[in-house]
Amino acid sequence: MSGKKKLIIAAVVLIAIGGVSAFFVKRTLDNNAKKVVYLEGAAAYQSGDYELAEEKLSDLKGYEDVDALLQDIHYQLAVQAFDRGDDESAEPVFASMTDYKDSQKYLYEITYHKMKAAMESGDYEAANTFADEIMGYSDVADVKQ
Repeated sequence: MSGKKKLIIAAVVLIAIGGVSAFFVKRTLDNNAKKVVYLEGAAAYQSGDYELAEEKLSDLKGYEDVDALLQDIHYQLAVQAFDRGDDESAEPVFASMTDYKDSQKYLYEITYHKMKAAMESGDYEAANTFADEIMGYSDVADVKQ
C-alpha cells in the first residue's frame, strides 16, 4: 500500500474516532443538562412553585419520574385554581384525572357550584340537571326538593 493510501486511511479513521467521541461527549452534555433542569424543576415542585416546576419539567416527559411529577403539578395547579374560585380553569384538569387523589370530589364541588349559581339565576332546569349529576353529594337532595 502506498504512503498516500495509508495517510488517507489514517485520516478517515481519525475522523471516525473524532465523530464517535463528539457524539458521546454531546450525549453526556445533553444528559447533564437534562439532569440540571430536572433538579431545578424538582426543587421548584418541592417548594410549591408549581408553575416554575411545570415550566422546567414539561420538556422532560419520560425522564426519571417527570411524568408522575407533572401529573401532580397539574393537580396542584387545579387545586389552587379551585381555591381562588376559578372553577372554569380547574374543571378540565380534574376531569382529565378523575381517579387521581380527590379530583372527583373537586368535580362534584364544581358541579355543586354550577347548580347553586343556576338556582340563584332562576335557571331551575339547569340546576336540576346539575343536581342529577351529583345526586347523593352534600345537600343536593334537599336542594332539589
